[in-house]
Amino acid sequence: MPEEPPAFEVPAAAPAPEQLASNPKTGVKKDPFAVFLLVCVTLSYVLRFPGLPVATGLQWLSTLLPMDYFHWTVPGARAFFLVVPGIAAAYSALRPNPMRIALIAGGLLVLALWFVSPMLRAAIAAV
Repeated sequence: MPEEPPAFEVPAAAPAPEQLASNPKTGVKKDPFAVFLLVCVTLSYVLRFPGLPVATGLQWLSTLLPMDYFHWTVPGARAFFLVVPGIAAAYSALRPNPMRIALIAGGLLVLALWFVSPMLRAAIAAV
């Protein structure tokens, strides 16, 4: 007589979380350049936030740097923090990475904030 199958099938045990983390095929792909861009987009947002006392920071920076360096550092930093959100949005649109949506949305919103910021500062000053 053939042997009867067991009444209840026991499924195979799932692999332990430690084994999944050490498996390179299932790990999350990391992109250090995308992390750098996200940090720069965040700094760009903080620097253009309406109502932030930028003059205080520039005054402190002028005490640290010689005047020759200060006069080209400030426009250079402004240009850098204006260009980086656009680069981040373009980079994420063209190259898939884990932070793709955050970089595209953040980059475009920070660019919009850079262009609208003078009007927002004028509105805050008028109140």
